[in-house]
Amino acid sequence: RMMERPGRENVDSFMSAWLAGLRIVVGQDGSEASALRVSSELAKVSGEVERRAAAKMLRAFLMLDRPLSIEARVFLSRTPSALSDSGRNISEADLLLIEAALDAGAEGEGLLRVINAVGRDPSSVNMSDLGRIIRILRDAGYQDEGRALVIEGLRFQRPRS
Repeated sequence: RMMERPGRENVDSFMSAWLAGLRIVVGQDGSEASALRVSSELAKVSGEVERRAAAKMLRAFLMLDRPLSIEARVFLSRTPSALSDSGRNISEADLLLIEAALDAGAEGEGLLRVINAVGRDPSSVNMSDLGRIIRILRDAGYQDEGRALVIEGLRFQRPRS
């Protein structure tokens, strides 16, 4: 039996919403209605402890062209970008070279440049730059690889209260 702790309901509600969001990100649930419902739920149940994880999940929705509810959009607008967009920057030159290589059909070069730019830990890259790489990959026909990168970028630790 779980210990009863103040605020426990919020963590469980958050975990439920976050896991539903993960199902959307991995592609198990492609429904726009689900994306709207889950994004709304994440915004409503996220406390200060969960705010960073919720903001990253909502940004992952955007990277995958999933719609956000009005509550989620308000939540993101009130979340400092430093909280959801912290991490290592990828240089503009690297982003341009990745795009140029993939646009030119040099898939090997483009993918090696992605690996070099992202490194071993996609969750260490800021979400804006990760989002740009994912869009470049998707535009070049690498939807599955882009989705995998989004999932890696969400590396999640359960909040402890």
